[in-house]
Amino acid sequence: MKTRIRPPISEDIDSIATELRYAGDREMIASVNEKVTEFVKNLDIPPEYRSYIEFGRAVKHRFAHRLSTCLAQKIAEGLRPRFRGILPDETGAKHESRSASASGMKKLDVNYSNAQIGLGLGVSVKTLNFRDEGTGRFTKNVKRLDGELRAEAQDYHQRQPYAVLAALVFMPGEAARDSQSRSSLRHAWEVFERRTGRRSTNDDPSRFERMWLCVYETTPEAFGSCRCFNVENEFPSTGIPDVATTLSNVLLEIEAEFNARNKSR
Repeated sequence: MKTRIRPPISEDIDSIATELRYAGDREMIASVNEKVTEFVKNLDIPPEYRSYIEFGRAVKHRFAHRLSTCLAQKIAEGLRPRFRGILPDETGAKHESRSASASGMKKLDVNYSNAQIGLGLGVSVKTLNFRDEGTGRFTKNVKRLDGELRAEAQDYHQRQPYAVLAALVFMPGEAARDSQSRSSLRHAWEVFERRTGRRSTNDDPSRFERMWLCVYETTPEAFGSCRCFNVENEFPSTGIPDVATTLSNVLLEIEAEFNARNKSR
C-alpha cells in the first residue's frame, strides 16, 4: 500500500516559508524559463507560430499545485479545532474532496460538511506565482481564475445557499511593484472585487462571502512572510495596501462569518 505523505506546513501559521520551499525553487524556474524564451527567440520560427508557444507550463503548474496543496492543508489545520471533520484531514488525506453543486459533484480545496447542514464552509485556494513572458507581469491568468471562482460560487450557492464560501488568492510581492502606474496586484483587485461580499442568502450566488488577496515575500530577509488584504477594501495603484491582516486572523474572520450565517438560520 502506498504511504500517504502529509503536505508539509510551517509551524508558524502566519508564514508560508515551508510551503514555498516544498513547492519548488521559484526563482530557478523563472530564470530557466527566461533563458529558454531567449533561446527560442533566436530560432527561425515564423512569427505566426510564436503565439502558440508557452514555456515551462508543466513545471509552473507543478509548483502551483504543490503550493496550493500545502496551503489547503495549512488552512484546514488552522480551522480544525473549531470545525471537526474538516477536509483535508490531519493525515493529509481527502484533498480536493467533493461536495454537491448545481452542476454535480465538484472539488473543494477545504471542505467542512456534515449530515445536519450539508456544505457548511468551503475555502477555495488560488495562486498566481510567475510573470507572463510577454508582459513581465502577473496579470495573464487573473480573469481565468475569476471565471473559475464565479462558477464555483454560483454552483455551490445555487445548490446549498446557506454555505459560507471564502477565497484566498496568493501572489508574490513583486506583483505589487511591477508597474509605476497600475500594478498587477491592483489589476487583480479590480477583477476580484466583484467576486465577494455575499452577506445574505438572497445575494448574488456567484459571489463569495469573504475573499482576500494574500501577498507572500520571496526575498531572503522576508522569505515566506504573508500579508492578507480584504478585497472589499480598495487597493492602491501601486504598492501594498495600508491595512493588512495575518492568515491566523483571516481564519478567525472565516469562523465569524460561518457563525453569523448559522446563527441567523
